Amino acid sequence: MKKPVLCTRWQGYLIASDEASHFIRHFFSMWWYENPNKDYQELMQDNIRKATKDWNKKMVLPEVRKAFEKRYKFLLEQRGQMPERFLS
Repeated sequence: MKKPVLCTRWQGYLIASDEASHFIRHFFSMWWYENPNKDYQELMQDNIRKATKDWNKKMVLPEVRKAFEKRYKFLLEQRGQMPERFLS
């Protein structure tokens, strides 16, 4: 297992803002455009894998995670990963 990379607060903001930008606009849709040879299911799984990996490794600041958590969950829902329940 890799050791976690320690970073300064400013580096954390840069990393988190780069990752947060992926949840705004068309970042994941562009993956489809750039990979026309992949089928639908493969593209959906690629998007889920990328979003989850980046969410877990790059969203290092709690305030940024909190601000973008709903967008992250919605992106996963759009790609077929439905929550166990919608209502409490």
